[in-house]
Amino acid sequence: LFLVLGHLASYTNPYTGEITDEAADLIKNTDGLHGVISGHSHQKVAGYVNGIPVVQASYSGRGIGKIDFVYKRSSKEIIWAGVSVQTLPFDGLTADPKTKEIVEQAQKEISPVKNQLLGNALTDLFHDRESKEVSLLGQWVTDVMRQEAQADIAFQNAGGLRVTIPAGAITMGKIYEVLPFDNTLVTVNLT
Repeated sequence: LFLVLGHLASYTNPYTGEITDEAADLIKNTDGLHGVISGHSHQKVAGYVNGIPVVQASYSGRGIGKIDFVYKRSSKEIIWAGVSVQTLPFDGLTADPKTKEIVEQAQKEISPVKNQLLGNALTDLFHDRESKEVSLLGQWVTDVMRQEAQADIAFQNAGGLRVTIPAGAITMGKIYEVLPFDNTLVTVNLT
């Protein structure tokens, strides 16, 4: 069996049940696949594209996606495939005491850096990474990048900015929330 485990977006159309986006495109344009376990779009997806099962189990451990196959060994074919996503209960969970202690110690150690005041926002620097519109946060981040690199222009993908900065104090911790990835600022000369 050829299964794809990929950070590919997938969505279920609430009206038609059709699965769309990158996982669906992969199936439609690739021969020989038997199933796709998708990610990226943080959705609960359990269905089929051209008869090929697709699952995505929400995000951050909030669900378990499952593809079941019945395989006929003599003819080497899948005779049935089922998909499901089970949502896990998050309400009422209590932290493991030893893990909680480790997290609290780490928070204490990084507190001086995390709480370092960098500036003050007069208004919310709003950002919605699903929107096609340029956000105020995106404009601010690219202005900072452009100034730091002494460049004429700067680019930042919308998905790389993870949260809005609310009006008020801007701390180093908030900047890590906004830009949590280990990206590198790179410059290039163009004509």
